Order: sequence, then structure tokens, then C-alpha cells
Amino acid sequence: MGSGTASSAAPLIAAGKLRALAVTSPARSPLMPTVPTVAEQGVAGYALDQWHGLLTPAATPPAVVDKLNAAVAKIVRNPEVQASLRDQGFTPASSTPREFQTMINADIDRYTALTESIGLRAD
Repeated sequence: MGSGTASSAAPLIAAGKLRALAVTSPARSPLMPTVPTVAEQGVAGYALDQWHGLLTPAATPPAVVDKLNAAVAKIVRNPEVQASLRDQGFTPASSTPREFQTMINADIDRYTALTESIGLRAD
């Protein structure tokens, strides 16, 4: 048993080399629409989603961050880019720098609480 990304697992599943039990995202993967989510399998509220983003050094001037964000958002809105990302199993999306920071902070809080609750620590 293992866990992998939809984009890396889908070809192996299609070739019959892997059998998908569930996806960890909140919604079913467009690459594997017949594979249920973990939540659909009975683990209420389970969601472990993959995201990618562009980060800059903390001291980057806000005007530069805004310019980079606008450029990346424009690229992500391109229909060809969106199609390519979907074909690879990604859900194209963009956000503001503040929204992205909020999401990162929420993940940090979530995984900090989880690691503390199970006593996980780095040795």
C-alpha cells in the first residue's frame, strides 16, 4: 500500500499495475472519477490535498509580489495551460498572496496540532 499523486498514479492504474482505493483530496480526481475519496469511504472530514505555489523571500517588496502574482495568475488563466494542468491531474487555481499565506498558515496549524497529538517529533 502506498500513497502518491494522481498525476503519477493514474498511468499505473490505467495500465493495471496499481489499484486505487481512494483519493485523499476533498473531491474526486478528474483523472480518476470512479475512485472515491477517503471521506466517501467513511472517514468523515478527511482531506489531504496537494498544492503548489510560488514563494518569495520575506523582504520582497509588496509591489514585486503583486506583479509576480498578476503574471502567474494570467498564466494560470490561459486555456492551454489549464488544459495541460488538468491532463496532469491538477486543478488550476490562483489566489491573492494574502489568501495563499492564510492557506499555508492553516496547514501549518493543522499539521502542528496533528504531530503534537500523536507525539511525533524529529530526533
